[in-house]
Amino acid sequence: MRLSYVLHRLNEELSQKGVVDTGKKLCRTLLERISPPWQCLFWMPLDEFESTAPDLRCALKVIVKLDDNPIMADLNRNFGEATMKIFEERIARGCHLYVLSIGDAVAGTLFIVYGKSQPFQHVVLTECDAAVLDARIEPRFRGQGLYPTFLQLTLDSLKRLHVHRIFVATSEHNVPSLRALHRVGFKSLFRYKIRMGTYKFDVKPL
Repeated sequence: MRLSYVLHRLNEELSQKGVVDTGKKLCRTLLERISPPWQCLFWMPLDEFESTAPDLRCALKVIVKLDDNPIMADLNRNFGEATMKIFEERIARGCHLYVLSIGDAVAGTLFIVYGKSQPFQHVVLTECDAAVLDARIEPRFRGQGLYPTFLQLTLDSLKRLHVHRIFVATSEHNVPSLRALHRVGFKSLFRYKIRMGTYKFDVKPL
């Protein structure tokens, strides 16, 4: 299942960026497996989040169960059966799938992990906490500044659900993601690496 997902992403990169750039990314990924980069963990207390004027191009949909919703067919075309099984497993565990749409097209996806159903996600989450997992913008919509908009719509939704704190991690090399998190107002908490199943932190735990 995981291999199928990786192959899908590799094929996506090949069609989007070509052989040379995809080869460079593959080499970088292999190097990161050998020497993992720091993952930067950010957080935000949602009582400090202020909604901004909505981007009228965008709509946010929250999927809490997989059914015959028309958007599911779109997701299945984008990601394939193997990835959809991973989505199903996460939703069955209590995660929610947030989908950014432009018109009828899926522009981005991310998962929200709630502390009430999964208390550990790099940090110990309380029942009023949540974490962002696997946020991505579809290749044909990248470069349009949609990730900050996606985050803002998501945070607005979570605030209405009375989530108190939100956490999100990204690689130290993912400059667009780091820029978007700072723009939305996330604060740096700490950095960590996972190597051979063991966590390494850049700060001493309390």
